[in-house]
Amino acid sequence: APQNVQYAAPYPQQFEDDTIDLYELWITLWNKKWLVIAVTAIAALGSVVYALQQTPIYKTEALLLPPRVEDLKSLNFPGVPVSQMVEPREGLKGEYGIGVNAVFDKFKNNLSSRSLQKKFIQKYDLLDILAPNRTPETRDIEIFESFSKMIKVENGENLSVSMESGDPEFAAKLINDYVSFFDFETVLALVAAARNSIESQIRDIEYTISSKRQMAVVLLEDEIREIETSISSKRILAKIQREDEIKNIQNTIRSKRQMAKQRREDKILLYEEAAFIASKLGVKDRVDTTNEVQKNQLNISTIGIPLYNRGYKALREEIGFLKNRKSDDPFITGLRDLQEKLELLRSRKSDDTFIYGLRDLQLNLSLLRS
Repeated sequence: APQNVQYAAPYPQQFEDDTIDLYELWITLWNKKWLVIAVTAIAALGSVVYALQQTPIYKTEALLLPPRVEDLKSLNFPGVPVSQMVEPREGLKGEYGIGVNAVFDKFKNNLSSRSLQKKFIQKYDLLDILAPNRTPETRDIEIFESFSKMIKVENGENLSVSMESGDPEFAAKLINDYVSFFDFETVLALVAAARNSIESQIRDIEYTISSKRQMAVVLLEDEIREIETSISSKRILAKIQREDEIKNIQNTIRSKRQMAKQRREDKILLYEEAAFIASKLGVKDRVDTTNEVQKNQLNISTIGIPLYNRGYKALREEIGFLKNRKSDDPFITGLRDLQEKLELLRSRKSDDTFIYGLRDLQLNLSLLRS
């Protein structure tokens, strides 16, 4: 039986034209090997010459670490809170003293301070390097951009400051100066903050002392016024009491004199009546009634002897004396004592010695004024 044989389709003519014969390529390259070697050698030589002609670039880098606790001893002042010296982040503030992390954060913030960067540029004359072709219209921001490209600050896991330059000594010196400058400025800021805090506390203490002194002066003046008022009140009261006592004595003397006058007038009337009776009875002289009393065994102490027994002559004499008496003062019992007391009260120039507790008040007043 006939068999059907299947043949593979031949490659298209276009695909055969695009096929590369490796053998032929090798033969071609081998035939031109000297040309390939010459081109390669020339290229390598040119690379070496180019590399030798380029200025070498050196990178200087400084790794910065937080300060040690011992480094901050000179900045930690007893009684000065951290919040008054720096502005630490949450969790970094202790009750007193400057924390290591707080100081390092202050240093990091200063590195990005435009004012300090400007100060550093001016101090080390970097304007000619950063902006050699500057004009009056050149803005500061352009200079700062050039500065940030020249000195790079990287704040990653480690804080570093680096610079690339063809002069390694210049780069190393500038990086060292840069770190030293900002370290010094940070210390100055911390010292200034500490000084301001101390001065603030000094002002607060001085104000407190001044307030307490003023209050003490006010209290002292109030106490002095109170004692002076008390002394004045006691003196006024003593004067009033003395005047009242004088009035009482004057009234007593006046009353005694009136009573003495009344008694004298009553006595005159009594003697006149007895004299009249004696005249009627013819009793001219005094009658001795002692024998009569003894004869009748009468008690003289219980029997009143009539006044007319004195005789009208004696009674008239006594009446005359009573009527001619100019003053009853010598006959008033206790009058001279009252007059003496009245004279003493009137002649008293000060009542201080008679005021109870006055000397103690005066002593306290003297001590307070001294």
